[in-house]
Amino acid sequence: MTSVINMLQAAFNVLGPVISHDALGGSVAWGIILIAFGGGSVVGGLVSMLWRPRFPLRTAVLCLVLFPLPVIALGAFPSTAVVAAAAAVSGIGLMVFNTLWDTTLQTGVTRVMLSRVSSYEWTGSMGLRSLGLGLVGWLATSQGPGTVALASGLGQLLLIGTLFLSNQIRTMPRTQPVPVK
Repeated sequence: MTSVINMLQAAFNVLGPVISHDALGGSVAWGIILIAFGGGSVVGGLVSMLWRPRFPLRTAVLCLVLFPLPVIALGAFPSTAVVAAAAAVSGIGLMVFNTLWDTTLQTGVTRVMLSRVSSYEWTGSMGLRSLGLGLVGWLATSQGPGTVALASGLGQLLLIGTLFLSNQIRTMPRTQPVPVK
Protein backbone atom coordinates (compact mmCIF):
# COMPACT_ATOMS: atom_id res chain seq x y z
CA MET A 1 0.00 0.00 0.00
CA THR A 2 2.65 2.54 0.99
CA SER A 3 4.65 1.57 -2.08
CA VAL A 4 1.78 2.73 -4.30
CA ILE A 5 1.29 5.88 -2.21
CA ASN A 6 4.97 6.72 -2.70
CA MET A 7 4.76 5.81 -6.38
CA LEU A 8 1.94 8.34 -6.80
CA GLN A 9 3.98 10.96 -4.89
CA ALA A 10 6.29 11.01 -7.90
CA ALA A 11 3.78 13.43 -9.45
CA PHE A 12 4.92 16.08 -6.96
CA ASN A 13 8.61 15.57 -7.75
CA VAL A 14 8.25 15.32 -11.53
CA LEU A 15 5.26 17.51 -12.31
CA GLY A 16 5.75 20.15 -9.62
CA PRO A 17 8.59 21.84 -11.55
CA VAL A 18 6.65 21.51 -14.83
CA ILE A 19 3.46 23.05 -13.42
CA SER A 20 5.53 25.72 -11.64
CA HIS A 21 7.17 26.60 -14.95
CA ASP A 22 3.95 26.59 -16.96
CA ALA A 23 1.43 28.09 -14.52
CA LEU A 24 3.17 29.57 -11.48
CA GLY A 25 5.97 31.69 -12.88
CA GLY A 26 8.92 29.33 -12.89
CA SER A 27 11.68 28.19 -10.60
CA VAL A 28 11.12 30.87 -7.93
CA ALA A 29 7.61 29.52 -7.37
CA TRP A 30 8.91 25.95 -7.13
CA GLY A 31 11.59 27.10 -4.70
CA ILE A 32 8.95 28.76 -2.51
CA ILE A 33 6.91 25.55 -2.51
CA LEU A 34 9.91 23.43 -1.51
CA ILE A 35 10.89 25.92 1.21
CA ALA A 36 7.33 25.71 2.56
CA PHE A 37 7.51 21.91 2.62
CA GLY A 38 10.85 22.02 4.42
CA GLY A 39 9.56 24.57 6.93
CA GLY A 40 6.51 22.43 7.58
CA SER A 41 8.76 19.43 8.11
CA VAL A 42 10.73 21.34 10.75
CA VAL A 43 7.49 22.31 12.52
CA GLY A 44 6.31 18.68 12.30
CA GLY A 45 9.59 17.54 13.84
CA LEU A 46 9.19 19.99 16.72
CA VAL A 47 5.59 18.88 17.28
CA SER A 48 6.75 15.26 17.25
CA MET A 49 9.24 15.93 20.02
CA LEU A 50 6.46 17.03 22.37
CA TRP A 51 3.37 15.09 21.36
CA ARG A 52 2.71 11.58 22.70
CA PRO A 53 -0.69 10.55 21.38
CA ARG A 54 -2.47 7.67 23.07
CA PHE A 55 -3.08 5.92 19.73
CA PRO A 56 0.07 6.62 17.71
CA LEU A 57 -0.77 4.65 14.56
CA ARG A 58 -4.23 6.18 14.27
CA THR A 59 -2.72 9.62 14.78
CA ALA A 60 0.06 8.86 12.30
CA VAL A 61 -2.39 7.89 9.56
CA LEU A 62 -4.54 10.94 10.33
CA CYS A 63 -1.42 13.06 9.79
CA LEU A 64 -0.56 11.13 6.62
CA VAL A 65 -3.85 12.32 5.13
CA LEU A 66 -2.08 15.69 4.75
CA PHE A 67 0.70 14.20 2.59
CA PRO A 68 -1.06 14.36 -0.81
CA LEU A 69 -2.34 17.95 -0.37
CA PRO A 70 0.36 19.67 -2.47
CA VAL A 71 -0.09 17.19 -5.32
CA ILE A 72 -3.84 17.82 -5.27
CA ALA A 73 -3.22 21.58 -5.10
CA LEU A 74 -0.85 21.43 -8.09
CA GLY A 75 -3.58 19.79 -10.15
CA ALA A 76 -6.66 21.61 -8.88
CA PHE A 77 -5.48 25.03 -7.62
CA PRO A 78 -2.26 25.96 -9.41
CA SER A 79 -1.35 29.00 -7.33
CA THR A 80 2.01 29.42 -5.62
CA ALA A 81 0.41 30.50 -2.36
CA VAL A 82 -2.09 27.62 -2.30
CA VAL A 83 0.46 24.95 -3.25
CA ALA A 84 3.02 26.36 -0.79
CA ALA A 85 0.46 26.34 2.03
CA ALA A 86 -0.50 22.77 1.13
CA ALA A 87 3.20 21.80 1.03
CA ALA A 88 3.80 23.29 4.48
CA VAL A 89 0.87 21.39 5.96
CA SER A 90 2.02 18.25 4.14
CA GLY A 91 5.52 18.60 5.60
CA ILE A 92 4.05 18.84 9.10
CA GLY A 93 1.88 15.77 8.54
CA LEU A 94 4.64 13.69 6.96
CA MET A 95 7.14 14.42 9.72
CA VAL A 96 4.63 13.59 12.48
CA PHE A 97 3.66 10.41 10.60
CA ASN A 98 7.29 9.32 10.19
CA THR A 99 8.11 9.97 13.83
CA LEU A 100 5.07 8.11 15.16
CA TRP A 101 5.56 5.22 12.72
CA ASP A 102 9.25 4.82 13.52
CA THR A 103 8.63 5.13 17.26
CA THR A 104 5.94 2.46 17.07
CA LEU A 105 8.35 0.16 15.22
CA GLN A 106 11.13 0.79 17.73
CA THR A 107 8.92 0.18 20.75
CA GLY A 108 7.00 -2.75 19.30
CA VAL A 109 9.69 -4.80 17.59
CA THR A 110 12.45 -6.57 19.49
CA ARG A 111 15.91 -5.10 19.13
CA VAL A 112 17.16 -8.28 17.47
CA MET A 113 14.55 -8.01 14.69
CA LEU A 114 14.31 -4.22 14.33
CA SER A 115 16.91 -3.87 11.58
CA ARG A 116 15.39 -6.64 9.49
CA VAL A 117 11.81 -5.39 9.96
CA SER A 118 12.87 -1.84 9.16
CA SER A 119 14.69 -2.87 5.99
CA TYR A 120 11.68 -4.84 4.74
CA GLU A 121 9.43 -1.91 5.59
CA TRP A 122 11.60 0.59 3.70
CA THR A 123 12.01 -1.70 0.70
CA GLY A 124 8.27 -2.25 0.56
CA SER A 125 7.50 1.43 1.00
CA MET A 126 9.84 2.62 -1.73
CA GLY A 127 9.70 -0.36 -4.08
CA LEU A 128 7.51 1.29 -6.72
CA ARG A 129 8.79 4.85 -6.40
CA SER A 130 11.12 4.58 -9.41
CA LEU A 131 8.28 3.24 -11.52
CA GLY A 132 6.21 6.28 -10.58
CA LEU A 133 9.05 8.62 -11.50
CA GLY A 134 9.20 6.98 -14.92
CA LEU A 135 5.46 6.79 -15.57
CA VAL A 136 4.28 10.19 -14.41
CA GLY A 137 5.99 12.19 -17.17
CA TRP A 138 4.79 9.78 -19.81
CA LEU A 139 1.20 10.01 -18.53
CA ALA A 140 1.40 13.79 -18.31
CA THR A 141 2.25 14.07 -22.01
CA SER A 142 -1.06 12.45 -22.95
CA GLN A 143 -3.32 13.51 -20.06
CA GLY A 144 -1.80 16.83 -19.03
CA PRO A 145 0.30 17.56 -15.95
CA GLY A 146 -2.57 19.01 -13.90
CA THR A 147 -4.82 16.03 -14.52
CA VAL A 148 -2.10 13.53 -13.61
CA ALA A 149 -1.16 15.50 -10.47
CA LEU A 150 -4.78 15.68 -9.32
CA ALA A 151 -5.42 11.99 -10.04
CA SER A 152 -2.20 11.02 -8.23
CA GLY A 153 -3.08 13.06 -5.16
CA LEU A 154 -6.64 11.75 -5.01
CA GLY A 155 -5.32 8.20 -5.46
CA GLN A 156 -2.98 8.72 -2.52
CA LEU A 157 -5.81 10.09 -0.41
CA LEU A 158 -7.99 7.07 -1.22
CA LEU A 159 -5.22 4.61 -0.35
CA ILE A 160 -4.38 6.40 2.89
CA GLY A 161 -8.07 6.31 3.80
CA THR A 162 -8.13 2.54 3.39
CA LEU A 163 -5.50 2.24 6.13
CA PHE A 164 -8.26 3.12 8.60
CA LEU A 165 -9.92 -0.19 7.73
CA SER A 166 -7.25 -1.87 9.84
CA ASN A 167 -8.46 -2.40 13.39
CA GLN A 168 -4.83 -2.51 14.57
CA ILE A 169 -4.13 0.96 13.18
CA ARG A 170 -7.26 2.38 14.76
CA THR A 171 -6.89 0.79 18.20
CA MET A 172 -3.21 0.05 18.98
CA PRO A 173 -2.30 2.05 22.08
CA ARG A 174 1.09 3.55 22.79
CA THR A 175 3.40 0.80 23.98
CA GLN A 176 6.35 0.64 26.30
CA PRO A 177 9.73 -0.10 24.74
CA VAL A 178 10.66 -3.74 24.30
CA PRO A 179 13.27 -4.67 26.94
CA VAL A 180 16.83 -5.03 25.67
CA LYS A 181 18.29 -8.50 26.29
